[in-house]
Amino acid sequence: MDEHLLTITENGQLVLVQPNTNAYTEVARFLAIPNYDDTTNKCWNTPAVADGRVYVRSTACGACFDFSVPDLKLDPPQPLAAGELRLTVRTVNGAPVDSNRLAGMEVLATTDIVQALTQWTQLTNRLVLTDGVVRIDSVNSGTQPRKFFIVSEPK
Repeated sequence: MDEHLLTITENGQLVLVQPNTNAYTEVARFLAIPNYDDTTNKCWNTPAVADGRVYVRSTACGACFDFSVPDLKLDPPQPLAAGELRLTVRTVNGAPVDSNRLAGMEVLATTDIVQALTQWTQLTNRLVLTDGVVRIDSVNSGTQPRKFFIVSEPK
């Protein structure tokens, strides 16, 4: 996991910096507190971070930015043709799934739910992102009476 520093400038710019003893490496920056004024609206406080949210304030106002990444959930399988299913993955809060999450997403399957997760089989079906929802078509439902699926994002 990469470590970063989060700071706010006196004029309200929230800045994410990669620590480096040899160089200043800025990762991102945006105006978090607008309307800087030398006498009535300065930012002199350290940002606070909790549960994926960043809280900032100035001498005149405050703001909260939600940078959390919502968990994924798997909808109940939908039957397609004989022996085939469609799986749908969404976020738990209904926000669109971001395209940069697709490459790290795994869908696993098993017929024995008590089996260790490391023993589940990873599906090789193509994951398709449409309108913020991930769809996996032509999933073989197999000949077993029950099949279980799970979605994960390994680190």
